[in-house]
Amino acid sequence: MTVHPRLPLIIYGDFNCPFSALASARARHLEREGLAEVDWRSVKHVPDIPAGGHPVVGTRRDELQRGLDQVRSLLTGGEPDRLTLPIRLANTRLAVLAYANAPRTERQEVRERLFDAYWTKGRGPDRPDNA
Repeated sequence: MTVHPRLPLIIYGDFNCPFSALASARARHLEREGLAEVDWRSVKHVPDIPAGGHPVVGTRRDELQRGLDQVRSLLTGGEPDRLTLPIRLANTRLAVLAYANAPRTERQEVRERLFDAYWTKGRGPDRPDNA
């Protein structure tokens, strides 16, 4: 059996981005298979979203739906489609802080819980108690 070194990956992502949710799921798979060591760097892609977020209606809803459709088109066999359209586009400042302050050994789990809270359970990553 050949042992391969784990590939070091640095990934930048925002908790309210559907493409980042997909990247996180794929990173989780690579980590669990022992194929990669992921250094996830949480960012606020759109820093001017107000603390209460933006309702996902009208043009914003259409744009986000197109993003979800694009992500779904990128899913490969066996990858589950867990993403649902959120009701608010969240300011992710608190989620970024919660992730940054999590012990390194717990960051993968925290990252997964934050993405799951927003994209699967419909709760915004703008509150750390959703993690």
